[in-house]
Amino acid sequence: MMMMMIKRYPPKITSFPIHQAGTEEGDTNSDDTIIEPWTPQQLKLSIPAMLTLLSDPLLSVVDTAYVTRLGTTALASLGSVTSIFHLAFNTFRATTLATTSLVGPYHANATEMGQQAVDNTDLQAVTRLSLQFGSLFGFIVGLFLLLCGKQILATMGIPQTSELYPHAASYLHTRAWAAPAVAFTTVATGLFRGAGTTVMPLISSLIASGLNLILDPLLMFGKVAWGIKGAAAATAYSQAAAAIVLAVALLRTRLVTLTKSVPLPIDKRRLVWTTIFKANASMMAKQGSLLTAWAFCTAQATRLGPAHVAAHQVALSVWLVVALMLDSNAVGAQILASRYFRPRAHRQSATFFSLLRYQAKLAIGQGVGATVLIATILAPLVPATMGTDKMVQYHLQQLLPTLALQQILVSCTMVTEALAAATQQFTFLAVGTVLATVLSIWQLQTPTSVTGLWNKGIVTLFLGRWVTASLALWSALRVKKRETTSNQAMDKT
Repeated sequence: MMMMMIKRYPPKITSFPIHQAGTEEGDTNSDDTIIEPWTPQQLKLSIPAMLTLLSDPLLSVVDTAYVTRLGTTALASLGSVTSIFHLAFNTFRATTLATTSLVGPYHANATEMGQQAVDNTDLQAVTRLSLQFGSLFGFIVGLFLLLCGKQILATMGIPQTSELYPHAASYLHTRAWAAPAVAFTTVATGLFRGAGTTVMPLISSLIASGLNLILDPLLMFGKVAWGIKGAAAATAYSQAAAAIVLAVALLRTRLVTLTKSVPLPIDKRRLVWTTIFKANASMMAKQGSLLTAWAFCTAQATRLGPAHVAAHQVALSVWLVVALMLDSNAVGAQILASRYFRPRAHRQSATFFSLLRYQAKLAIGQGVGATVLIATILAPLVPATMGTDKMVQYHLQQLLPTLALQQILVSCTMVTEALAAATQQFTFLAVGTVLATVLSIWQLQTPTSVTGLWNKGIVTLFLGRWVTASLALWSALRVKKRETTSNQAMDKT
């Protein structure tokens, strides 16, 4: 019997039994039969991940709630500058995806060998270099925001002559200092996911959200009275606190140590660094192209008129909430897959293919669930609660049912991309997403309604991503099957 060990915080090993036939010495039929209790493991990973993903937007919601008390000008400036941070900091999330897939195999190997993370030289090298890369990238982004703030705000329609500029510039320059902390947090989240846990990132997110809720009124009003600068400072301090919590947790779980480990040879260190850089660069290109597609879709909706863009924003808000729930299962899929798809793990190939079958069923099932949720509850409810503008309500009534039908495609895309990332097909995913974005932008230029934008451009975007992710996963599986066949032949001899 094989055992999969999943590490969690505080340091404790939880075992999930894997009942597999044909794993005894000399038995070459290890891929014949497998019964795997995937659901408990999936829920253990996906539920904390979902709560973490849903808690992140709370920081902006809390800021918005308090800034409304400062007046319309402050609120309008916050909307524009928040978009800047959404674009800049969302790019950091690519490092989480890359780090999870890179760390997972090393941690799984160390676990099978009965090692602590600190005892594995390769794992320590990957974790340290990943944190160095993330922190450096965060510093560069923060410096760029500070030095080019005026130009960035001008491109968002807030020149220095605008009445919004003082508020926007104050918020931008204050919150930009948190960029290294945010980058560190995203990499640390990837390290914990690679180690098989999503609980610690949830704890840090909850601490950040709670601290932001307390600091906002203290820094914005009363004796301090920093106004919108106080909102930015509260968010920045909260994000720095989350980074500190994760840093302490990394040390306590011994995923990272302060003591010097045995250094890798120069050639191997260069190879690890190159792998980390390529993986993160590819995922950032993927994330950047997605943000470009969504920004272009919003711009096209704006050109169609106020009613169209208003309906688009409402639909996008609904879509984002549902997408975060779907994405949480993709997180679990990536974590589990990265632990089984690794070199010389041919004895676990049956387990890996069992996981693929489970995730395919889960992707379709949760897509159907999301479709039912939107079609039966949100589609009738949302238009009636979004003001009294008849045109906005009309467009929502047309858009939401079609949005519901897209959820199976969205779910399958997210899960397939997560599995492809677990097999480290980073370049394939990046190129495919860029091509899907180009096709999507081409499709977005022709519709004459907001419903057409979603039916053409957004469907094209996700369909292109799903096809390329499927091809990437298929390519990785061919390699895996060849490796398994070769290793089984060697076992026979």
